[in-house]
Amino acid sequence: MQDTTTEQQELPFLMLAMQRGGSAEALNAARHIGPALLTWLEEAGRWETLPDYEQAAVYWAMASSCQLQHSSTPGDALVRDTVKQLLGLADELTHTTPARYRDSGGRASAEMGVRLAARLASLPYGWRVEATRRMLTGTPFLDAIGEAETNINLLRSVWGIDVRDQGVQQ
Repeated sequence: MQDTTTEQQELPFLMLAMQRGGSAEALNAARHIGPALLTWLEEAGRWETLPDYEQAAVYWAMASSCQLQHSSTPGDALVRDTVKQLLGLADELTHTTPARYRDSGGRASAEMGVRLAARLASLPYGWRVEATRRMLTGTPFLDAIGEAETNINLLRSVWGIDVRDQGVQQ
């Protein structure tokens, strides 16, 4: 394992560098923040207490940092979005970014993600597939799930068709 003391001290500096948006310095910091975030959480004794979905988010950040190793265009929209997501996650889990630099729109709250995943999982199998297909074709996540729930209720109340018991596949 790497020297965690250096990386733990490095994390706030990486986060501040990432505030520079489309700069080469921000891109370079984003290339290192995933592993630095994991190290910081381990050193702080917080890693083991994180819920599974937060640990998955940190691992995702590490993979995103790795993918940025092959990107050399700081101003690219995908790079900017990835930097924003990585910074939002790091800020949410550590609260080390000074308040004046925080960007509340960088990452949807984990609690909302848990609720939406539960709502999607509660749909019958075929409806989950259809909702996912609609999301892949551009329907916003909330809209696809909400429309599926509304349509299931409509079918039941208007025509007496109860699709909730259909398709228990997973």
